[in-house]
Amino acid sequence: MTVTWFEPTSVEARYFVNRTELRAQLLGVLEERLARSGTYTIGVTGLRGVGKSIFSRWCLDAFAKAHRGRVVGVHVDLRMVGLTEFLREFVHRLSVATRAELDIAKVATDDVRTLRRWLDELQLLARSETVTESELNAVTRQHSVTAGFKTGLVDVLEVNNSFTWQQATTATQGTTRLFRVTADLLHRGLREVLEHITTWTQLLVVVLFDDLDQMRADDLKLAVRNVLDITHCVRLVHLRREALLDDIVREMDLSLEVPPLDCKALWEMIDKRLESAPAFDRSLYAREAVHDAVNALCSATGSPLVLLRWLTTFALENAFTDGEMTRWHALDRLERVVRSATNNAARPALLKSLAAALDSVTEVEPGVFDAEGIEKMLRDKDRKEATRLGLLGRVDQNDADADYWVHGALALLRPTVAKALRGEA
Repeated sequence: MTVTWFEPTSVEARYFVNRTELRAQLLGVLEERLARSGTYTIGVTGLRGVGKSIFSRWCLDAFAKAHRGRVVGVHVDLRMVGLTEFLREFVHRLSVATRAELDIAKVATDDVRTLRRWLDELQLLARSETVTESELNAVTRQHSVTAGFKTGLVDVLEVNNSFTWQQATTATQGTTRLFRVTADLLHRGLREVLEHITTWTQLLVVVLFDDLDQMRADDLKLAVRNVLDITHCVRLVHLRREALLDDIVREMDLSLEVPPLDCKALWEMIDKRLESAPAFDRSLYAREAVHDAVNALCSATGSPLVLLRWLTTFALENAFTDGEMTRWHALDRLERVVRSATNNAARPALLKSLAAALDSVTEVEPGVFDAEGIEKMLRDKDRKEATRLGLLGRVDQNDADADYWVHGALALLRPTVAKALRGEA
C-alpha cells in the first residue's frame, strides 16, 4: 500500500467535507459584515485535530471568491512564529491581497492611489530592521507624489511619535537618516493601514488568525492581545478548546465550535483522498472487510487528523492486504499505530497505562476526561511525563483543578476499544 495520498495535515479546500450547518452560519455572519464597518471577532474552536483550520480556510476562501473586488481575505498562520515574524507575514499578505482586490474593483481615486503608496511603505517597514531616508524617498518617487497628495504612512507614524529618526554614516551613502523598525512600529503601521482601507475604500478585510494558541510567546494572553489590538477588520480567531481561557472568551463577539465528524463524514473525507490514490489502494478500500475495519476505526474517533494518522501506519504495514487482513487489529500493531500517531515520543508502557486509565475515568465531553479520575488512575510520574510529551493537559492551563484533554490517538489502546475492533465487545 502507498501512504502519501492520506495527507493527514493537509488543509487544501478540495479535501473539505461536511460542516454544512456550521459553514452556513459563519458565511451568513460574514455576509452581514459586508454592510457594516468596524471590528468584529469570531472565535473558531474545537478539540485538536478536529478540522478547525480547513473549515476556517474554506469559509474565508469561499466568502472572498463570492465577493471579488469587495473582500480582502488574509490568512496568517501563527503556529510556532514570534510576534515580529507574524507581523511581517501579515503585512505581506495584506498588501498583496488588497492590491489584487483594488485591481478587480478598478477604482483609481486619489484615496486609492494614496493607499497603494501606504501599502508599499508598510511593506518597506516589514522588509528590514532599519529603513533609511533614501529607501523611503524611492517609494515616494515611485508613486510620483505631488503636493496635492495626502501625507505618507511614515509621515503619520512620525507625527504620532511612533519612532525617531537617527543619523548614521555608511560607506556607500555617507551620512543619512534612518530609523529602526520595531514590532510596535509594525503593529501601529498595520492598524493605520487597516483603518484607512475602511475609510478610503469599500473593501472589507477578513483575517484568519490560524493557530493563535500555538504562537511562540511566553504569555498566551499577551499574544492574543497583540492580535486583538489589530482593528478595522473581521477577525477569525482559531483556537484549540484548551486555550479558551475566560479572558479570551470575553473578547469574542461570536464563538463557533467545530465538532467531531461522524463516520459518514469521515468516509467522505477518505473518499476525496482516494481519488488521487493508486488503483491498488482504491481496490483495497472497496472491499467489504476493509470497509468494516475503517468503520470500526471511525467509531473510535471523530478526529479527521487522528483517523488519517492511524490509516497511514496501517498502510505502511500493509495491514489491509490479503496476507495481513485477518490480524489488522492485533495488539502489537495497534501499539505501533498509536506510537506513530503520537510521533514515537512516548514509552509503550506509558501509552498503555494512559489508555487503560481512560476506560475507568468519566469522559466529561468528547476528548476531555475528569481530572480527579485521571489523577487517581495515573501515577504522578506518568502524568507529568504524558503532559510533557503532549499526550494530555489541562483544559485550562491556569486552573489546577481543570479537567484533562487527552490525545485522541490513544483511543486504539483502550482495552474496550481494542476488544471492539476484534469483535469481542
